[in-house]
Amino acid sequence: METFKPMLLNKLYGTTKTGQIFNLFKRDVGKVKSYTDIITLTKKYMPFLYLGNSYNTINARFTDLKNIIKAAKIGDKYKNKLVDAFSAPVDFYRIRDEIRQNQLLDKIENNEKKEIAFDLSKFDEIVKNLYSIGMDEELTNYPYKLGSRQTPEQVRAYCLTAYLALTTGRRFTEILKSMEMRRYKDNIKIKGILKKRNGNKNETHDLMVLDDIKRVLSAYRELRRIFDATQFTERQINQKFSYTFNQFLKTKILPNSDLTFHDLRKIYLLKAYKKYGNNEDFEMFAEKILLHDIKLGAKFITQTSHYTNATTATKED
Repeated sequence: METFKPMLLNKLYGTTKTGQIFNLFKRDVGKVKSYTDIITLTKKYMPFLYLGNSYNTINARFTDLKNIIKAAKIGDKYKNKLVDAFSAPVDFYRIRDEIRQNQLLDKIENNEKKEIAFDLSKFDEIVKNLYSIGMDEELTNYPYKLGSRQTPEQVRAYCLTAYLALTTGRRFTEILKSMEMRRYKDNIKIKGILKKRNGNKNETHDLMVLDDIKRVLSAYRELRRIFDATQFTERQINQKFSYTFNQFLKTKILPNSDLTFHDLRKIYLLKAYKKYGNNEDFEMFAEKILLHDIKLGAKFITQTSHYTNATTATKED
């Protein structure tokens, strides 16, 4: 089913393809001969900017429109007016994001850290147990009876997912689908990272892992073998499996807890900082190992704050 934005773009421009809309704009801007034409052109293409999904998208579209305007064979006075007119959405979304970020920072600074019911001193034991169960086809050491709708592969897949979350800190859909992992000398390199500003999933990153590299790679390969993600989109994986994973986490992996997958990433961060932080600024360390990269001016606008605003109930000495 078409969503609202594509439907509106198609109604306004006869297409939803960005490149084709830019070509239409290039054609129309060349016809500008008066201020009335400027008003007509602005009204026609302003929705194209406002329908961008984010400040970055809107700013990128504005930059392309501005370059087309500058290259057009029209008077400079018309060019300047058009650039000024189309800069309005960019300024609006920039200010909006600044306000949102300031509100977020205030909220983080004023709130106490969220306590996670997890004993960091038992991290290695829990990780070892998850790996053992996840790699065992017979589920020899799995202490629970399988549910009526559960399969051994599902139990193993969820245990390996939890293991990889705790040892790599990667996102749910990255672990189950998009992430590609390989060994490079004594390190692990990955690509397929989601939510990067440049949208480049093929960009390679170094991965900080909290268990033996061979075990991490073995768990990754086994999960890929027993869980076929090719039939699902990333969005479908979240919709179909995140709830059942969280229920499994609360009842089987870490029973009597109220943890979610996101909490596993927080635990990874806290453990990694304890092991490798070396008194580095915690926010900067989190930004680096979680591979977040959203900035605005001198302040970080980042998902990282959701992870740094946490502590465990019992810390290691």
